Amino acid sequence: MSVYFHSSFTLNRERLSGILYNLIEKPKLTDQEIAKQFGYNAPFTQRYKSWLKKCGVIEHSIKVKLTDFGEVIYKKDPKLKKEPTLWYMHSFLANSEDNAEAWNYFYHNYLPKNESFTKPQLSDAISMKLMAHNPGHFGKNRPMIKVTIPMVFNSKR
Repeated sequence: MSVYFHSSFTLNRERLSGILYNLIEKPKLTDQEIAKQFGYNAPFTQRYKSWLKKCGVIEHSIKVKLTDFGEVIYKKDPKLKKEPTLWYMHSFLANSEDNAEAWNYFYHNYLPKNESFTKPQLSDAISMKLMAHNPGHFGKNRPMIKVTIPMVFNSKR
């Protein structure tokens, strides 16, 4: 299950498409060299690679390789802005707990049962779902909940 993969790096399409461009068009660049273009260090690139994998754009392998859908997306929508691209990435991300447990829970369990809710209500529900992984990180109002909830909550709007 993926709970920690995003750390504090949000799903930012401009950064995501920039990382993807460099991975595909300049495969000899290191993670550090790619990240430097954005004003960050190597973990920045690594986190966005993780998003690209979790969204079904690149494969889980040592060498960066586009998935079949990733090839279509990169050819037709390299900036990751078109609605079909966003729907594909969203459905792949939320499709399984292995990709992103909080997103999966939100879209497949919580949202269908809660037509309306507040940010604190969602925070409590996701905290209860994820607490078994690490109560120190995912207990009520704990650090990872504070990072996770804005990404999930704001995606609904």
